[in-house]
Amino acid sequence: MYEKSILSLLGLDHGDFIVEPTITYSEKEIVIYAELKDDNPRICPNCNSHSVIIKDKEIVKINISAYASINAQKITLILKKRKYHCKKCNKNFSQMNRIAQKNKYISTSMAGYIFNETQSLVSFSKIARDLKISESTVRTIFASLPTEGRRALPHSLSIDEKRFTTDYGKYVCVLTNNYNGDIVDVVSSRTNDVLFEYFDSIPLKERQNVKFFISDMYEGYRTVKKKYFKNAVHIIDFFHITKLFTETIQIIRKQVMRKLDYGSEEYKFLKSKWKIFLINPCNQNNKAILERTFTNSKTGEIFDFKEAIKYYLRMTPEFLEIYNIYYDFCKYINPNNSKEKIVETLDFIILKSLDSCNFYINTLGKTLFNFREEIINTYCNNAAYLSNAIAESTNAKIDKLINISNGIRTFKTLRKRLLHLKKR
Repeated sequence: MYEKSILSLLGLDHGDFIVEPTITYSEKEIVIYAELKDDNPRICPNCNSHSVIIKDKEIVKINISAYASINAQKITLILKKRKYHCKKCNKNFSQMNRIAQKNKYISTSMAGYIFNETQSLVSFSKIARDLKISESTVRTIFASLPTEGRRALPHSLSIDEKRFTTDYGKYVCVLTNNYNGDIVDVVSSRTNDVLFEYFDSIPLKERQNVKFFISDMYEGYRTVKKKYFKNAVHIIDFFHITKLFTETIQIIRKQVMRKLDYGSEEYKFLKSKWKIFLINPCNQNNKAILERTFTNSKTGEIFDFKEAIKYYLRMTPEFLEIYNIYYDFCKYINPNNSKEKIVETLDFIILKSLDSCNFYINTLGKTLFNFREEIINTYCNNAAYLSNAIAESTNAKIDKLINISNGIRTFKTLRKRLLHLKKR
């Protein structure tokens, strides 16, 4: 193979070089020796004069591994080029080349490769291995890339927090387009002071374009909605509403367990089969699960899970009480029922919970009462497709990004990488 053809395969223009390059191979590195052609015409970058002479020659070493990142070896270009002197302004300057920027010893293709790779969930260390450079160099190059600005507020805006310590607190706030999952922006904190300052900077007309505001039951988000998105419908995503009930069931199940002997059959069942108490009992898809049988290891009796649930719920009044409340919620509070039925059932559940002698059921009732209007909005506005599932998916993406990146240390880097991810 001709040596100039090798340069062409690497994306380099062999016409830029004065002689055929020399290439040496080793187990870890490919080294290409080449010399740039003289500039024609020679122009001084300071005064645009053509009165330029050759003062000297210099040799620079440039990493060009990005041109062939799948290659096992590092690829280095040893480039000889000229140093010029301008007789008019008496300035000295080096010959420019298209391979690397001035005073840079990593090729311009390296930045392009890093730009493209960081649009997906790829770690800095993986990119560094591909390019045969250090991870710190990849981070430095990424930091020098332009930062994307926030995207326009969408028709359906999801807002959720992610645990990431900054100077402003332990959480950052992630804004997501609920329709397609694109990250709109990442805010340094979920505190009111930071969020107020952020949304104050967004024009009123743009904020009025938001028709649905989707969040969890964090009071700060409701404050933001009332202040900046007055015309939007506030939706509490289904996941967090259901989570309220299931968390209360879990707490009371553990209270029941603490009253049992550690080695008893009942204790072991409640500990190992806890998921069956959280299954939606009104969903036909779960019917087969509830009808599965198991054998009591002590008595040899055969039960199905439906019978077992009834048996264990009767152990304490509180366990039966919270499960009955959960059953009513699953059966009647869903988009398939009329608004009247949903409101009637929700008010019944709230009153029943507030009347409970159990602290945790009582707390559940207070939370439902506090977010009553938002919960009704959720199930009565044809909002079945509106949930924070996409925002939760984004949270999982952020977790993965932080993990594979060997820890992202600054909010600036986190925001830049998230906004740089490819749109869906």
